[in-house]
Amino acid sequence: MLFKLNFKKTAAIVSAAIIAATSLTGCVGNEVADGKVKIRISHWPSETNVNYEVREQERLKFMEENPDIIVEPDTWSYEPQSFIMMATSGQLPNLVLMPFTEAKRTVTDGYAANIADALSKHGFLDSLNPSLLEILSDDNGRVFGIPEFAYAQGLYINKALFIEAGLVNEDGSVKIPSTYEEVAECAKIVREKTGKAGFLFPSTGNGGGWNLLNIAWSYGTEFLKQDENGKYIADFNSPEFKAALKYLYDLKWTYNAIQDNAVLSIDEQRKLFGTGQGAMTIYSPPGDEMSIKYGMDRKLMVAGRVPEGPAGRYSQMGGNYWMMGANSTPEQIEATMKWIMYRGVTPEVTEESKAAWGKLAKQTFDNGGVVLDRSAFSLWVNEERLKAEQEANAPYVNVDPHDYDDYFSFADVIIRPEPEICAQELYSVLDKTVQEIFTNKDVDFDVVTETAVKDFQMNHLDKID
Repeated sequence: MLFKLNFKKTAAIVSAAIIAATSLTGCVGNEVADGKVKIRISHWPSETNVNYEVREQERLKFMEENPDIIVEPDTWSYEPQSFIMMATSGQLPNLVLMPFTEAKRTVTDGYAANIADALSKHGFLDSLNPSLLEILSDDNGRVFGIPEFAYAQGLYINKALFIEAGLVNEDGSVKIPSTYEEVAECAKIVREKTGKAGFLFPSTGNGGGWNLLNIAWSYGTEFLKQDENGKYIADFNSPEFKAALKYLYDLKWTYNAIQDNAVLSIDEQRKLFGTGQGAMTIYSPPGDEMSIKYGMDRKLMVAGRVPEGPAGRYSQMGGNYWMMGANSTPEQIEATMKWIMYRGVTPEVTEESKAAWGKLAKQTFDNGGVVLDRSAFSLWVNEERLKAEQEANAPYVNVDPHDYDDYFSFADVIIRPEPEICAQELYSVLDKTVQEIFTNKDVDFDVVTETAVKDFQMNHLDKID
């Protein structure tokens, strides 16, 4: 996920937090009114949001069925600076949606409540995907979050541009490039045949670094290591990293395959793809943003596995999780668990949970999003639950499942989580490197690499508490 967060806690920030707290509505302390437990839920849609009415009806019905709980909506969503102020002053909502990249730090700094007992009570620990649960746990068996969404990146292809460029198989399906070299060749052909960008790659807003990880890993790059004292060391001044940069350089200067705007944000990258201005991009299913936000025909999207490089085929995994504020009481944690389960985040297969999954699929369908015949990245290992959710989605599937077969095969794909520390800071550093590659035909790979390593080490890793 693309967020930037600095957890250095200065006295000035703490003071500002306490002042800001006086203007916040609601409280996450042990508030009980007439025997009712109050919970505050962040990330609530505003009244102008298309999902507002659905969520409000859910809230009212939930409180009717649970008369001992008051659900207080809060439209605040995670944002680095306000998060710090609210966390350090004890004003976080009971439920906060967070990016996985911040899991380690929020746990270390004590901002999240340990919810292991609550998860065990409701059967979550045995049903959640272990790879996701590990990210949200510590070595002492404590658990600090519930996965809400997870992704594994793949290669998205615009079917219309590939067909126009003649990149099709005998059966009419598009040719999905298997290696990064094949991506470059296909991207070159698209540019020559259609005039459109063959491959879209961002370079600002942390998007360049974020997308670069897949390529760098596939060329054998390791970004971090720890010394004998546990100190993190920037470890990518290597031939492998420079080879990955050379690949990006060739896409731009040899193949003329990159978009013309070398300084591109992640939003602009997706807009170009969603409006048919580029043939390939790194993305992850289901692709709702392309169809909802940019009006792309769902049937023009094809998803393949991330390409293979000299060191293998690596796909970055990330996503969001629900964190409960550290000062939530046991009563509030239990009430919040009930709310989460009511909304379908549950290992249980009940009529209520099936109805919730079906409602979500219909809502996505009605909003113009993509409904797949399977989970893009399953949060669960409970086979009964997976099957039940598929059945709930089935009436609303609105794309050709075969267009996603290559992606879902996961053949030879190594799923790898984002860096465990300073991920967003690393992306920001790498953005500068990508920009230099795309704007300077005479770039010195040794210099840009050394500059990036020094920047990451001195300005970020060395400042970790």
